[in-house]
Amino acid sequence: MDTPNYYAVIPAFVRYDRTLTPFAKILYAEITALASKTGICWASNRYFADLYVTTRETISRTVGRLEAKGYVKVKMIKDDDGLFVRREISIIHPTQLSTPNDILVNTPVDKKVKKNSTSNNNKIEYIQRDVEDFELFWSKLNGRKKNKSDALKEYMKIETKMNAEDIANCFNKLLRVRDEKYVPYPHRWLRNEGWNEKVEEDVVNTHVYVSDDEIYRDREGYIISKKEYEELQKK
Repeated sequence: MDTPNYYAVIPAFVRYDRTLTPFAKILYAEITALASKTGICWASNRYFADLYVTTRETISRTVGRLEAKGYVKVKMIKDDDGLFVRREISIIHPTQLSTPNDILVNTPVDKKVKKNSTSNNNKIEYIQRDVEDFELFWSKLNGRKKNKSDALKEYMKIETKMNAEDIANCFNKLLRVRDEKYVPYPHRWLRNEGWNEKVEEDVVNTHVYVSDDEIYRDREGYIISKKEYEELQKK
């Protein structure tokens, strides 16, 4: 892609923030440049990822970090049906920050700062979901891909550090251990946080399998005894 030819400025309170990575500061500068006309940046994670040759997950985490620091404000715009339309990133100007600039710039890494840093490191930073992320997830799914709009609604709600492809792989794993008719539709699977389910693939053959609740079942999904399970495994 063509790189932009405009310049960007990194203000002192961001430039000297020791808790930010160098890339976070560069991304902040890029956002301010894109938001210079209207005060809002509409660029997607894919745009930034392509521009800086990185992953959308990295962009998502970095934007989330800037928001957590109070340097930007992220707003998800949805339509009347509650479906995601776009993301808006606005810049929080120095006068809006609760901490004065000179404190942010000049304060050494004392005990208070170290404590805050430790707290931030322990905080789970989930990947921010958007339509592009969902479309990647959807494109990787096997099996019955129905009720896409419902799946999108559920996908936008999920909280996990897993990326779109990993989540899709968890869903596809179910198709390898049971008949498709016993695999829930994607929107129900997402609603029930199906990626957290433990699926054992190594004990499955074409005749029987062990379900997630550790109950022996035949290929039609009916409960069978352990003895029947062992006999069918020999076939």
